Amino acid sequence: MRTMFKPIIRLSFIATSLVVCLGVIHPIYPQDQCKNNDKVIDSLPISELASAFIYYEGPSICALQLALKLSEKAKFENDSINLSKVYAAMAYRAEKPYGLMYADSLINISQNPEDFYYYEADLIKGFVYYNQEEPLKAIRQFEKSHDLAVRSKNFEIEIRSLIWIATVKGEQTGSDESIKIYHDVLKLIKTQKWEEKDSQLKNELEGTILESFITFYINHKKPDSLDHYLQKLKDINKDIEISDPVQMNIWSGKLAMFKNQFDSALVALKKTVPYIKGQKLMDVYYNLGVIEGELGHQESKTKYFRRYDSISKLHELPPGLESKEVLIHLMEIAIQEENVSEQMEYLKSIRFVDSFITKNRKLSQIVDVPGYSIQELRNERAGLIKENENKSHLSLFLGTIITIVISILVYYYYKYRKAKSTLTDYLDNLSNSPTSTLVKKPKKNTDDIEPSIQIALHKLNAWEDNKGYRDKNVDLNELSSILKTNRTYISKAINIYKEKSFRVYITDLRIEDFITTTSENFDYKKKSINSIIQEFGFNSKDTFSRALKNKLKNNNITPSMYMDEIIKRNT
Repeated sequence: MRTMFKPIIRLSFIATSLVVCLGVIHPIYPQDQCKNNDKVIDSLPISELASAFIYYEGPSICALQLALKLSEKAKFENDSINLSKVYAAMAYRAEKPYGLMYADSLINISQNPEDFYYYEADLIKGFVYYNQEEPLKAIRQFEKSHDLAVRSKNFEIEIRSLIWIATVKGEQTGSDESIKIYHDVLKLIKTQKWEEKDSQLKNELEGTILESFITFYINHKKPDSLDHYLQKLKDINKDIEISDPVQMNIWSGKLAMFKNQFDSALVALKKTVPYIKGQKLMDVYYNLGVIEGELGHQESKTKYFRRYDSISKLHELPPGLESKEVLIHLMEIAIQEENVSEQMEYLKSIRFVDSFITKNRKLSQIVDVPGYSIQELRNERAGLIKENENKSHLSLFLGTIITIVISILVYYYYKYRKAKSTLTDYLDNLSNSPTSTLVKKPKKNTDDIEPSIQIALHKLNAWEDNKGYRDKNVDLNELSSILKTNRTYISKAINIYKEKSFRVYITDLRIEDFITTTSENFDYKKKSINSIIQEFGFNSKDTFSRALKNKLKNNNITPSMYMDEIIKRNT
């Protein structure tokens, strides 16, 4: 009974998730909103898709769908590099808890120095913690990244880890400590012994720390220090361009704005608009609106603030204090124009922004909305909630959910029982079969076989008898070396006389050996499924699961279901 209810519990969780998706996500994100994903995936190779995905600016639901499809494609092609690129992009992009899940997945597939993100995985996870308002965990992760970089003598990651540690500590303990660490890192870069071939890296790291100084002084609106470090960065760029020229224009525009040189600021910032998007474009539109307001151009200010608001909604970007300032200005315009529908829209947006920013660090300032008080907002919200309550609709909604849940449970239970029946029949037939399922002899007539191929085939059969395929690292080159014969002869023997590709041939041997061995009185009860399948040469549970489903011709039979049945039979 306990075994039978295991899938039911899992299915209940799946059903509930599906209900939430059907009842909540679907109305908000219509299916046709992401309709171009499949076309893009089919039209480009995985390498181009994974690289482009880092800069994907579409809605979150479309990004998630695209990430899942790209990761499935990368897994199918056994492409760990592009799989790690997708995980890294989603770690930066996804919200709790998915950002951490993607970061952990990235770490799991980046365990060796030759892996693409081996040195950066901990750095990325630290950024995820930082972005999710967990500074202590972020610092610990950046310190872990720093320790690995020091041990591995990876100076670039060592410096970048220190910069992030400085950034987070500065926000926690104050600007003095942050600036001190930045100066120490800059000194460390300058005192490092650099070879001529590493000059590019030296300039890039020095540019990165200068950019950190610039960002710090922009946030603190200190034009003198900002001017100093921006000039140093420009000097480095004269020798070799290491900074984005668009970003340099943004910084120059903000510097001019801090100095009240508004005309120069407008010129610099407007140059960047055609080349940026997303959060960066929002920031530029906000500053353009502020400058136009300082110049008394209220219509232009409203125009830029509206653009800011539209980008925020289109890309579902997280709000900040500037979002509240923008919405309050747009609310003032709606009140002046007596546009009630816009007032209600901005009222709703302000409530959301206020609830969001008060949960984040240093953003809990309370600003009243013109024409409203905070208490009036709360009263109006309560009235709207009460006004929209409808018991009949609620009953219908709950009834629909219950019906969907029951239907899903019945459907998956039926699939589970059918899979169970298929497995039972297969094992019954196997126990009654007088011979092993392993087919080691060639299927074709070998009378006319070439002598060299015949020798290779004979060695191959002996290697099968000795269960050499249980070595999970074996490939065609290694096999030809073990059998002391030519790679071409082995390949021909497998393709022509085993009638399989090398990968299928190895997988079939392993799964047949696994089924034959475990169906006998062999005690695996005290071992995990991962340790069991590794004994038969499988590298991962996913690979084994696909082989098992293919062998039993039922996609609903899981490794756990198979082992439960085997243990029950052998007990």
